Amino acid sequence: MPNSNNMPKGVFQNGIFRLIYSSLLCIGVTVFIILFSVRINIFDENFFKREFVKYNVDETLKGIDIESINMEVLDYFKGKSELKTSFFTESEKAHLADVKEIIQTANYALLWTIIIIMLLLSLIPFLSIDRKRALMYLAKIVIIAGMLTIILNILLVLAVSINFQSAFDRFHRTFFKSGTWLFDPASEKIVVLYPEGLFYDFGIRIIISNLIFSGLLIFFGLVNLVMLKKTKLWSMIMKSNAKK
Repeated sequence: MPNSNNMPKGVFQNGIFRLIYSSLLCIGVTVFIILFSVRINIFDENFFKREFVKYNVDETLKGIDIESINMEVLDYFKGKSELKTSFFTESEKAHLADVKEIIQTANYALLWTIIIIMLLLSLIPFLSIDRKRALMYLAKIVIIAGMLTIILNILLVLAVSINFQSAFDRFHRTFFKSGTWLFDPASEKIVVLYPEGLFYDFGIRIIISNLIFSGLLIFFGLVNLVMLKKTKLWSMIMKSNAKK
């Protein structure tokens, strides 16, 4: 680790640099929380099993092995296999291909977010001349990132609560070509296998995961901040007693 005594002392004290660095780190942690929540939930087989029961998908598609089809779809999204089932029409498979591309993009974004966060953290020894101040700074960054994530999720909850259908349509218009995500339940069973309510529940699940991770970050950030301040106060008291 570089000797902190040899580090340029004015760099981290520069207001503009510190603002940019802090913003990048806060945004990076926030993006990581959201993408990580999506990543761990989207491939949860038990979630889909519960949703199929909740929305009576097994009854509507009686005689069809929906769990096997769903497993094939999830493996397809993971890049493990191709869609071989005849359950989906060509237009449905084209839509699933678009979904797979979005998931892969999100996975790459998660990877790059981790890399950027690690690179930013690796600069800490070069930016701070005081290890304790650096740890306090990181604790504050974690707390701010957690609060930012909570605020974003509250706004998302409000948007979904006011008009889920509008939010659902806006999402599809943003990420898919016009008309490629609209299907007829009478002839195209993708909307029967994955009903709209399932996506609502998935969104709520993501929000809950985000709030849990954010809460944990804020908690650990506060604990570290309190402990560091107590250590600093104790050190000051000891120095004061030593002078006496």
